[in-house]
Amino acid sequence: MGNELIHTVAAGSNNKVIEFCPPKTAEQIKEEDFQKGMEGISFDVKNSCSALVYYLIEEGGSTLNTSLNGNSSTGHQFKKKGTKVWLSNDKYQKVSLLFEVTSYSQKGSLVMLCR
Repeated sequence: MGNELIHTVAAGSNNKVIEFCPPKTAEQIKEEDFQKGMEGISFDVKNSCSALVYYLIEEGGSTLNTSLNGNSSTGHQFKKKGTKVWLSNDKYQKVSLLFEVTSYSQKGSLVMLCR
């Protein structure tokens, strides 16, 4: 997501080329910062079942094993593209990939857990 050339005008007297690029939006800047690891996203994890559910989060080279009580939710914040949220069993073995962080536009996403 960089600047895009949308119009080129040749100036008649000096053979100069004038390039016009529209300014970046705040969202474009935040996406670029996220891709560089300078901007994070937040998302919520909700357990819509009545029983305890286990999940794990892989970010960079580390893994967070966690669980969530029935009918409850929690929030997470991450700065790394490629962070993954997995549904797991009680031994924290991966069962199913639920969410992968790829873009700043995922900020505020809701990850639903249930088995």
